[in-house]
Amino acid sequence: MLEKLIKDDVMVENFDPGVLDRMGFPWHTINELNPTMILASVKGFSDGHHYDDLKVYENVAQCAGGAVSTTGFWNGPPTISAAALGDSNTGMHLAIGILTALIGRDKTGKGQKVAVSM
Repeated sequence: MLEKLIKDDVMVENFDPGVLDRMGFPWHTINELNPTMILASVKGFSDGHHYDDLKVYENVAQCAGGAVSTTGFWNGPPTISAAALGDSNTGMHLAIGILTALIGRDKTGKGQKVAVSM
């Protein structure tokens, strides 16, 4: 089933860190199977970060990114924003990355991996 998706145009994945690799589909294999593929990947922390193997959700992203330092009450601790900054901003940046990769592929004929972190 995954090989069928890899033959398509763009694949977006949000698996836990390392899942594609453990399934036998690291980026270099995907690129060999389909050199024009754009693989869009969302993770909590970027590749190479010392927390890149951790699962992350909205609250963790806001704390790690520092957004909670701008919210809260004068006489209390910081609070999580209900705006879902990590989820919505990450999705927006991923979409922009995919569009940029599509333009690049039109010019070069080559696919690429687009990765964003929360």
